Amino acid sequence: MEKNYTLALKSLKELHSAYPLDDNLNFNLGNLLLECGNSEIAIQILTKLYNRNPHYPQLKNIIALAHIAAGHYQDATEWLSEAPASGKSELISFFRYAGYLKLLKGDTTSAFSYFKKALLEWPENPDIYLDLASITFWRKDTVQLKSYL
Repeated sequence: MEKNYTLALKSLKELHSAYPLDDNLNFNLGNLLLECGNSEIAIQILTKLYNRNPHYPQLKNIIALAHIAAGHYQDATEWLSEAPASGKSELISFFRYAGYLKLLKGDTTSAFSYFKKALLEWPENPDIYLDLASITFWRKDTVQLKSYL
């Protein structure tokens, strides 16, 4: 099913004009803007919501996702590190995702750094060791490779 949010976005923007301080409306508008690729505007709306209601459920995670979409990886890391317990797994997923993006661009140093950050958050996860082992293998670093196998 093709996603076409034009009408929904128009309706939410109209509602937002009438009720600019409605938390649920702002959260949904921010999510929809993010889904439509308007991450910078989503960040603005969601951050204003956070400033009014920092305890809104899942808000920090969604703001972090908007920062990831906008390419603001450091900001995303900060938001996820402050997120509730469920955010911890999202932080690890973010570190691994960023690591893979760096690998795709051929930047093994940055990828390795992101995977190491994921390992610090979840040292029991064997997949992260495999990520690190893969990079050390590609680098032909057999000494370090052994520490991740």
